[in-house]
Amino acid sequence: MAKKKAINQAIKGFKNEVKKSLRTNKTDKVRIRKQLDTSRLVPTGSTELNLACSNNMEGAFLLGTIINIIGDSHSGKTLLALTCLAESVTKFKSHRLIYDEPERALEFDLRYLFGPRLPRKIELDICSHTILDFYGNVSDAIKRGDPFIWVLDSLDAVTTEEDVAVMDKAVEAKREGKEIKGSFKMTKPKAMSELFRNLTRGIDGTDSLLIVISQTRQNINPMSMTPKTRSGGDALRFYSSHEMWLAPRKPHKKGEHIIGNRMRVKITKNKLTGQRREVHFDAYYDYGIDDIGYSADWLVDNKVWRKPRQSIITSPLFKKPMTKARLITAIENEGKEEQVRQLVNKKWTELGESLRLNRKPKFG
Repeated sequence: MAKKKAINQAIKGFKNEVKKSLRTNKTDKVRIRKQLDTSRLVPTGSTELNLACSNNMEGAFLLGTIINIIGDSHSGKTLLALTCLAESVTKFKSHRLIYDEPERALEFDLRYLFGPRLPRKIELDICSHTILDFYGNVSDAIKRGDPFIWVLDSLDAVTTEEDVAVMDKAVEAKREGKEIKGSFKMTKPKAMSELFRNLTRGIDGTDSLLIVISQTRQNINPMSMTPKTRSGGDALRFYSSHEMWLAPRKPHKKGEHIIGNRMRVKITKNKLTGQRREVHFDAYYDYGIDDIGYSADWLVDNKVWRKPRQSIITSPLFKKPMTKARLITAIENEGKEEQVRQLVNKKWTELGESLRLNRKPKFG
């Protein structure tokens, strides 16, 4: 009882502090300005994914929100989140970059994949084992006042104090030969709802971003039409600005060896544009997200560039047709990456315009 009372008092105190810090008659104006300011969009490293999330090639996720990335094993969830942090090193210099990993399974060579800047700035010493740990760590960051981009990898590895206590009692009962009573993993959904409700305004008020990674699970609900779900209940779906599901679709090979994968991203919730989209990105083990390589394929698929023969691409950026590999090398050597991104952006905008109903507005 004393422990629960202390937790409730801590939550109440945090709510009051957040309310005081945000009590201003300019709050609504600030929120509107954030939505219109594309410089506050966090990039993903993929032009197509940025456009799918925000209709802007400069970034995908708006500061002040919560993002949920859900996916199968080896679907690029961690790589995508780390790429967001790497892209933010120079764009958001005043933001703390925090990678909270209760799984303790990070094996990426950060310096090799992202260069020297991210390893110097990223904070890897925070580890939230329980919901209460996570709440306390994020609320401490909010109270500190410095904006942050926080990645939790993953929500599945975080438990509750109550579930830990139940498991301890079950272990003790088994050792003593007693009957094991009680249920397991029943308190997490309720705790998630409380947690995100209490943190949402503080994240918005400090202009921060919370990226929560979730693992997919088989959906055993016979009444559901979706084969997969995630842990933690529906709280994340309710409080997140973007909800996206990742899955590997096609392996990239060099000879008989797999060197990467094409990942599918299915955006099932998008508060920024209201549009559900499905896009892809390429990820390589020794390179990370390949924006230029996938953009070349996307421009061919959408008939901006031509592919007269099986392995040859014709691009107006160069006089001679080339193989895809030589084309990518030429783009990078001549610094034409931005021109490629602009071509993707232009065609994406044209496709978006073609989907409009073009009817007379209902409200003039």
